[in-house]
Amino acid sequence: MKRANRSVIAFRSLARDFLARSNERFPENASRLGLAGFNARLGKNDATTHLLHTKDVAATMETLESLPASDFEGDDWLDRRGLLSMLRVDRMFSRDL
Repeated sequence: MKRANRSVIAFRSLARDFLARSNERFPENASRLGLAGFNARLGKNDATTHLLHTKDVAATMETLESLPASDFEGDDWLDRRGLLSMLRVDRMFSRDL
């Protein structure tokens, strides 16, 4: 099995950390995914939470887009594309609309 390069390792860490922060901010999404540990915190976000999330989405996108696409292949390439798509849609709904 081929070892992951620095970009892939950075991507995996970036994705894991972003998703963890997102689950903390929006426990209803985490609960919907079956992460029962978030059930007790449903409905605890406010306008400040959404503003922080919008900034986090932008910063995560910037970092992710700075990782060369040519460093990715196979599942990692698909995961990178999927996360970028998710972030772009999130940005569209939270900032642009």
